[in-house]
Amino acid sequence: MFQVSFLVILLTFVSCNAGSFKLIEKSLISARDDFLQSDRADINTEHEVVFAIEQNNLDKLESLFYEVSDPTKKDRYGKFLTREEVKDLTANPVSTDFVVQFLMDNDVKKVKPSVYGEYIKAIAPIAVWEKLFATTFFTFNHV
Repeated sequence: MFQVSFLVILLTFVSCNAGSFKLIEKSLISARDDFLQSDRADINTEHEVVFAIEQNNLDKLESLFYEVSDPTKKDRYGKFLTREEVKDLTANPVSTDFVVQFLMDNDVKKVKPSVYGEYIKAIAPIAVWEKLFATTFFTFNHV
């Protein structure tokens, strides 16, 4: 039997518009009978949370995807975007910067955005996450 500590909020999507902040939580864990909730997690244990930043222009990116994949679109077929061009189209630096600053202002000391800013990895003691997410962490035992 082994013990794990995790937050039920596995995906946290962040959207920022004109100074407003929206947290969209999605749980990937449904009730599982192979894990049993145990004790409350040690609040001093460091825990990593990954924030997914809402990207811009995903509708345009999807349209371009179909155009470069359609042999009948002779002017666009096979002309794939570079990763840099995808970043230029979809980046959301306002949201990335907002979340980074928010985390740093709230005692999260280890904050690392991905190269293109679509994800932010953050590590902090569980006590910090419990405060920010207004929740309680527990350990779970695999049975």
